[in-house]
Amino acid sequence: RGCDQKMAEYFAAGRRRITGVVPNDNYTLTLTFDNGEKRLYNAAPLLQAGTVFAPFRELENFRRVYLDESNCVSWDIDPMVDSSVGGKTAVDLPGRKNACGAFWQPSLVLCDTAALDTLPEREISNGLAECIKHAVIADAEMLPLTRLPVADYVELAARNIAVKERFVSQDERDTTQRQFLNFGHTAGHAIEALSGYQLRHGECVAIGMVLAARIAQGLGVCARDVPAAIIQSLNAARLPIHCPYGPDALCDFVMHDKKRRGDEITWVLPERLGQCRLVPLPVDRLPALLRMGLTA
Repeated sequence: RGCDQKMAEYFAAGRRRITGVVPNDNYTLTLTFDNGEKRLYNAAPLLQAGTVFAPFRELENFRRVYLDESNCVSWDIDPMVDSSVGGKTAVDLPGRKNACGAFWQPSLVLCDTAALDTLPEREISNGLAECIKHAVIADAEMLPLTRLPVADYVELAARNIAVKERFVSQDERDTTQRQFLNFGHTAGHAIEALSGYQLRHGECVAIGMVLAARIAQGLGVCARDVPAAIIQSLNAARLPIHCPYGPDALCDFVMHDKKRRGDEITWVLPERLGQCRLVPLPVDRLPALLRMGLTA
């Protein structure tokens, strides 16, 4: 939260793109902007609270100067386009995904898309799941950017961050509009927990999106072509679409979903590509809904 005031004013005035980052030995970063201007950024406030950084080219210097027990360097698309935006911090407990956490907004997020070229394909696919999620809930024209091999990481990151920013700015604490960002996560978190976190988060969300789309079709929320289009995009990103668990196994975990309020769980269901609906459904319908989602 300790964002330097001058830096904040600078971004507000021009929203310039950072083209270079050099860590210094006094807990500052020298930022180079796309107009050639250089500015010194005080990173100390970030380190006091803990920071998540997207892929960072100056890794060894950054590790030497900045890392301690409260900081983490992330290495895939997911933190760039999703987890770094919005201030959610949480930990997984046995059998429960994101069971304990807090909201704490970052003062700076650095995305070095060049580092993505060093990732194995499975990690790239993992991050593309959140990109497909954003496309389905708010930006259908972005779907071609999520195909492997990715043609333009910069545009992909920028468009996804814009989607995430829009929802978070309307609802920081995840009580209304931000819930749309949970598309695919209701069943996805259950799958992730059941796997003992051996499946990647994005892989589980991908399967969860398929289940949610099939439920939407079964309830008449969307037409048959919507699940088919989502599956086609997931296949193009080389993500899994088949759930390895049955409805009974999923049911216990989904019952503890964070979107449950009393006897209802709010599902994010697609109406069409680029638009979803929040649908509260009774928990006593959960076994039937999961069976519906698992039926091809």
